[in-house]
Amino acid sequence: MNSFKNNKQFNEIINLIKSKNIIAAKKKIENLIQLEPDNFIYLDIYGLILNEEGKYFEASKVLERAIAINNSKAETYNNLSISYKNLGKNKKAIDILHKALKLKSNMYSSNINLAINHIELNDFENAIKYLHQSIKIRPRSKNLYLKLSEIYFKLGKIDEAISSLRSILSFIPEDAQTYNHLFTLEWQNDNHINVINEIILILKNQNIPDFELLKILLNSSKIPEVLIKSTKCIDEIIKSHPLNKDYLSVKAKLSESTYNFDEAYGIYKKLSKLPEHKIDYIKMIFFAKSRKKSLSQINQHIEDLSKEEIESINLVDINDAISLKLHILKSLNNENYNNFVNYNKHLYQKEIETPVGWKDIKTFNRELGQDLIKFHNKNKAPIDRAVNNGSHTIGNLLEENKEIKSFNTLRLILDKHMHNYILSNPNISNRLNNQEHKGLNLIGSWSVSLNKKGFLASHIHPTAFLSSAYYVKIPEKQDEKKAGYIHFGQPTPNIFKLQPDLFIKPKEGLLLIFPSYYWHGTVPYDDNRVSISTDYK
Repeated sequence: MNSFKNNKQFNEIINLIKSKNIIAAKKKIENLIQLEPDNFIYLDIYGLILNEEGKYFEASKVLERAIAINNSKAETYNNLSISYKNLGKNKKAIDILHKALKLKSNMYSSNINLAINHIELNDFENAIKYLHQSIKIRPRSKNLYLKLSEIYFKLGKIDEAISSLRSILSFIPEDAQTYNHLFTLEWQNDNHINVINEIILILKNQNIPDFELLKILLNSSKIPEVLIKSTKCIDEIIKSHPLNKDYLSVKAKLSESTYNFDEAYGIYKKLSKLPEHKIDYIKMIFFAKSRKKSLSQINQHIEDLSKEEIESINLVDINDAISLKLHILKSLNNENYNNFVNYNKHLYQKEIETPVGWKDIKTFNRELGQDLIKFHNKNKAPIDRAVNNGSHTIGNLLEENKEIKSFNTLRLILDKHMHNYILSNPNISNRLNNQEHKGLNLIGSWSVSLNKKGFLASHIHPTAFLSSAYYVKIPEKQDEKKAGYIHFGQPTPNIFKLQPDLFIKPKEGLLLIFPSYYWHGTVPYDDNRVSISTDYK
């Protein structure tokens, strides 16, 4: 057997892997294995290459063969665990990783992979254990603490989640991402003002104020006491940096959110040549100056977008542009509004069939509702959501919890109905350039539980193509004032006092699918309501 260091060909393979030239590396290692089929080192590296190619089953067989020859190398076990994990065999991957740790207990990759596998199994207690072990090895890893905080948050352990974030700030004191997460958590504890004060103090002491920290002030400014502090801080920064486009954009957004449209218009006019502020400028023409002029410009903007390949278009820009156009058309009572918003054709309403394995839809929804309870352990919905007086689950609910039978069943049902929607609306995907849409992927799923008098403010889903709402639990009594009804077509901010186009009475088991640029919200309930929403792209 040739040694690692003296084998010129093998060293070439290592260099090819490092340079991400996997195809060439694979060819060379296969040639070496033909010459020495029982060479442990060759098999070990071949398994690694197959993992890199995504050929996990083949990799597992090669690595098992390598271990049969030499079972003393922890890294080989770790690579084998990666194969099993990607084959969906998390428990087997965990068993393999424990063997790796017996050989090398302080091996970072095995500890973090154990954490990842336990997360995928929703075994959060063990995930926490191995995240802590990983932190011992890499005590200044921001990502480890972020993941730890996320898990604590999922478990409703807000104080522990906050402590994990504070650990990051001990070695990255002014990290904007961490402060953004910290504000979200302290919002749950009603301690968010203290976080805002910390951020303001940091900004005042920075020669070049951190734009991302500044955006936290903006995003939290709908809280009255934060708005006052944010406005003062931003104004002071603008005075010191009057030509900084990033700071000006924050000021414009703040002015817009407080309905100071003339001030926002003036700033956006300065920024209008920047592509990222085109929509903002058109919006300000609409709000503060001329709806007809704004309509002309938004049509040109959409036409410009339509000239691009659909894959390259930012959905946020598309949806913002379309929803703004609809807002303008409706405010002008323009007949083209009804031509574009076709609820009869584009709003899908269907009571789902009873899933296999359940007696009826009520039984299914009852189990689904019970499974959702533990995900609604937060006192308040995140501040950046449309939820008022209710809770909002975190993460991609249906994607991250596939082992929960009711969730997995609903996911399959939703995927089927999304497919049916596309088939019944062959042109829905070509709203810009008549290109065939290349399939849909679930990019977001969450549940909202509204308390008494709770409601969803009118909003769109800017990052998605199609959205859905499924009703799990509905109050028994819904009065004649449309309490709990979902409504469509009422824009935000509603400065022209426009009424919704359509109200739909919710019903347990009812599924709604609609384009993500449709404005939608709910009338306040007098009781608790639970629903699941999704975004597809």
